[in-house]
Amino acid sequence: MNLEPGMQVGDYQIIRELGAGGMGKVFQVRNVISGRIEAMKVLLPDLVGDPGLADRFLREIKVQAALDHPNIAGLRTAMRDGNQFLMVMEFVDGRTAGQYLDQGPVPVENAVGLCMEVLGALDYAHARGIVHRDIKPANIMVTTQGQVKLMDFGIARVMNDPSLTQTHQTTGSLYYMSPEQINGAPLDGRSDLYSLAISLYEMVTGRRPFDGENTFAIMAAHMQQAPVPPVQHDPRVPAALSDVILRGMEKDPNARFQNAADFRAALGRVLQAPATAAPVAVPGPVVVKQGRSARSMYMLVGSMATVAVLAVLVTQAPKFLRTNAQQPVTPPVVEPAVTPEPAPFVPDPQQPAVAQPAAQQPVTPPAAGTARVPANTTPVIQQPVVQQPVIQQRQADPPAAAPSVAPVAKPVPAAPAVDRTALDEQRRRIIQMAQRIVTAKGALQSLRESMAQQGLRPRAELQGSAQRMEFEMDRAEAALKNDNLAQTRQHLDYAERALEALEKALNL
Repeated sequence: MNLEPGMQVGDYQIIRELGAGGMGKVFQVRNVISGRIEAMKVLLPDLVGDPGLADRFLREIKVQAALDHPNIAGLRTAMRDGNQFLMVMEFVDGRTAGQYLDQGPVPVENAVGLCMEVLGALDYAHARGIVHRDIKPANIMVTTQGQVKLMDFGIARVMNDPSLTQTHQTTGSLYYMSPEQINGAPLDGRSDLYSLAISLYEMVTGRRPFDGENTFAIMAAHMQQAPVPPVQHDPRVPAALSDVILRGMEKDPNARFQNAADFRAALGRVLQAPATAAPVAVPGPVVVKQGRSARSMYMLVGSMATVAVLAVLVTQAPKFLRTNAQQPVTPPVVEPAVTPEPAPFVPDPQQPAVAQPAAQQPVTPPAAGTARVPANTTPVIQQPVVQQPVIQQRQADPPAAAPSVAPVAKPVPAAPAVDRTALDEQRRRIIQMAQRIVTAKGALQSLRESMAQQGLRPRAELQGSAQRMEFEMDRAEAALKNDNLAQTRQHLDYAERALEALEKALNL
């Protein structure tokens, strides 16, 4: 049935809806007997219709009921209502770490302290064989009193099937999944540590380490891409903290922190380390050691001055050389508005009129449709000797620029309509193939490791099929991004052939 505010279920009256997700809804409720405010989680009926999933959910309820830790939201009770499961949880009044991230990066000290509290809860749970499997900022709550609460313990254990990520549209969790979780391999507490390291990365930098436009790109990044160190995104992040985060995000679980206690201790050392300011590239005063004479100091200062002068010459000389280089003959397009007009030439009546050499005359582009007259001549003197330099200068000058003519706009053919339905089908095909690719690559990696122990390596055609598969998938995603249906389909066909060959060789 559909629950609404004002309705009563058992001894609980619904006050308001707090949120909804892929597995159910969460309501704020009040116990009509005790008056205590609680949170009620309602499992969606379509999940209840799966007997196997329902049994696993019931087992997880019993496990979470045994968890009693100040940093874990406690389970009060559980019940059935028709075909729905109801869980009454501790009501946590506060904000999630994801809501704080909406306002920007979290201060380093606050983010580290918050994650240390979460690691305390994980250490407690892992010691009892419980893996959260859905660590992310949205599941980390900070109460109004400043206490950290880890939410949704136990329910995440039913999320071990990668297909649920698509079925229930909980794609946000994919950004925090460990490589072994994506591969569908057996999980232990180190998977939670990977997810928490990614959450801490996002808190201190304000961005996720791995992102992508589709499921395949995100999964491939988790499996193959090396994260950019947090300190490169924000220099205010301590280098020691950046190293701790990167260790928690190692692809190989054996290279990560092996338990939550070690991770927590490493973060504690980061907080205890004294803050060191980054060196600033600003010249400071020259410090002279005791016992050094004034003459030595003068020699040192003189040497530094000489070096500075040489540095200036080396860096600035090319600029002067370029400035004094021969200028091109082609006149500039922009009119020299600031160039003063030369004074008119007045001939001396006692001297014969002699034309100036062409090299001394300024190069001025003639206007279109006008005659060219040297700047130091005057039309008053009509002697033949003056005309010869004019002809030579006209031959040396570049041709006058032809008047610009606006190009005639040609009719642009209308772009063909994009078949969005067909593109969506190819997008779903990419998602389906991405899951097979992750499985095939995981099997190939396992084969490499087992053969490497014997000094062997897989056949070259296996590696070739894997490379062709990745290449064609990249091309298909690029074509899909450009709405090119034909190329998308073609590259996916090539990728699927390579994938099928790889699956056949690996007996998948």
